[in-house]
Amino acid sequence: STESISSTLGVATDEELEYDDTNDVFEAFKEETAKTGFGLMVDEDVDLETVESHSQVEWNDESDEPVRAQHVYVDEVTCIGCTNCAMIAQSTFFMEGEHGRARVFQQWGDDEETIAVAIQTCPVDCIHY
Repeated sequence: STESISSTLGVATDEELEYDDTNDVFEAFKEETAKTGFGLMVDEDVDLETVESHSQVEWNDESDEPVRAQHVYVDEVTCIGCTNCAMIAQSTFFMEGEHGRARVFQQWGDDEETIAVAIQTCPVDCIHY
């Protein structure tokens, strides 16, 4: 029964215990991450549906070249919309709304290892450098 599961495991068996409207720690975390840029931070002016990821590349002012010459891209025709990459590397990939396919919105938005894992989990191998 749900009562025995709840008491034995100490977990919620309904939504009543899942939400805490007075979660001050979470609110403080959201405020701090908004200031520091931790996690997915996109300018409010950037429309993820239309942004060209190469326009979001970090630029080295001294050499007048991109910090990284290598770019990540998704073959959207091959993509089956599994969402793996967008769930793993959330600051690099998103699912575009019209066709439900993955798209890069921020080149190197995540660290190299996270992007590599996202690429490796693609079931149709449609993400490339």
